[in-house]
Amino acid sequence: MAHKHLQTIGQGLILIAIMLAAIAAALWLRPSAVESAAHARALATDANQKAFPDPGTQRLDILTELRSMNARMEKIEGGLRSGEFQVQALEPKTPEGGARTEK
Repeated sequence: MAHKHLQTIGQGLILIAIMLAAIAAALWLRPSAVESAAHARALATDANQKAFPDPGTQRLDILTELRSMNARMEKIEGGLRSGEFQVQALEPKTPEGGARTEK
């Protein structure tokens, strides 16, 4: 009886070894992710398209936009300080005007 169990375990281990060998062969024979990325990038440059975003270019674009926004904010701040712009507070609308009232 024990001999039969050992034989079944041995057959199971052989089956597992065969399946692991098949998985290893499949992983070995398929192109790696690096090769695929390089291939996609080469195809994209041939077609004048961007395959992958360039983080350096993205950061430069963000910095350019940030500088533009800072310049606009400085203009607004200068206008407020010089009195060119005036801020006025309006009275809240009455309930007939459509504004909500707090209860």
